[in-house]
Amino acid sequence: MLLECVAQVAGRDTQVLFVAGSRVNRVLLEVTRISSLVPVFNSVEEALAYPQTAIASNAEDLRPSQSQNQSQNSGARK
Repeated sequence: MLLECVAQVAGRDTQVLFVAGSRVNRVLLEVTRISSLVPVFNSVEEALAYPQTAIASNAEDLRPSQSQNQSQNSGARK
């Protein structure tokens, strides 16, 4: 059932996150290797923080660095 959920959202603009809820559930998700397909968290709070953290780090990665800005500006002056 969990793999069906993952398959249903594949290629869509959405993401599945799992909250294990217990150590036993986390072990089951790891043994079945579902945790290699979907992020697994220990709490709802961790899961809710995950996309915000990922979006913030992706935005930082996409920003041009200071040196790139300077080289682009110096090229525009020539």
